[in-house]
Parts: sequence; structure tokens; C-alpha cells
Amino acid sequence: RRSSDLRFLLYQILKLIAFKKISVQDFPQLLRLKEDKETDEELLTFGPEDFLKRWFNHHLAKANHPNKVTNFSDDVKDSEKYTILLNQLDPNQCNTDGLNESDLQKRAGMVLENAPKIGAEVYIKNEDIPSGNEHLNTLLTAELFMANNGMGEPTAEEKMTANKILQDDDEGGRES
Repeated sequence: RRSSDLRFLLYQILKLIAFKKISVQDFPQLLRLKEDKETDEELLTFGPEDFLKRWFNHHLAKANHPNKVTNFSDDVKDSEKYTILLNQLDPNQCNTDGLNESDLQKRAGMVLENAPKIGAEVYIKNEDIPSGNEHLNTLLTAELFMANNGMGEPTAEEKMTANKILQDDDEGGRES
């Protein structure tokens, strides 16, 4: 029990560090992830995990992948979506050869070999992805996002919009 509590506490600390900058304030280009009929202000209600799922799905859609990520456990444990995501982030460095690998630990290993190619630091092991460890997969996804979100620099308009909606929010435009 004590070991489990310590692991959870460590995860919470790492999560705070990893998620600190995953916001519209720090990444105005996240406004591009707005779906039809959604307002910019509605994006302010998103937590970092929501942004990560939306971001991941944005890149999967760009690759014409038929499925979405709804969680960071079962949806990513075969490493297929990670392979496609990394290829979208840097097609020159990260190929899709892992999709031909049937051994899930080997495929996960290929993902973890590609992650540093986009500038991500890897703290997990091959077996952590296929085990469906939601905590470790969430942290890996956050690290991939922070290393290379693949969305380019924010436009001047995105910066202005982000500043405006954040300023409106500070003035009480949205309930906490």
C-alpha cells in the first residue's frame, strides 16, 4: 500500500510539472483545435489532458487515421497511434515501420526510440506502453507535446485572441 501511495504521489508531482504549460496561454495555437460550434471561451474549460487528447486526435486526423484517442490506456497500448503521431510530428526522422511489428513490446520500443528524435525525453520502458499504464502514457504524451507539438508557431491573430479571452476570463467572464 505504501509503495502504491508513493507512486501515485510521484505521478501527481510529475503531472503538475508536465501539465503546467499545456494551456491556451502558453500555446495559443491550441485554439486551432476548436471543433465546429465550439467557442474559444469553451476551450478555456479544457484541462491539459483534454488538450492532449484533442491534439493527438488532430494529428491522427491529419494522417487519415480512422480512430481517435479517448484515453491514455487501452487506446494507445498497441503503440499504433503513437507511431502515427510521431510520424506526423517529424516524417523525416520518425517512420511508420513499427506498424509492421506484431510484438507490442518491440513496437513500443520503436516508439521510444523515435521520441528523442523529436526532442522528447523518455522516462518509461517498453513494457509501460502495452501494459496500458494510463499515468505513464499520459506523461509520455505530454512530453511529446512539449517537445514538438507539430502545430508551428502561433499566428498574431491566435496570440491576440488568446490574450483577449484570457483577459476576459480574468475579469470574471467565466465561473471558476
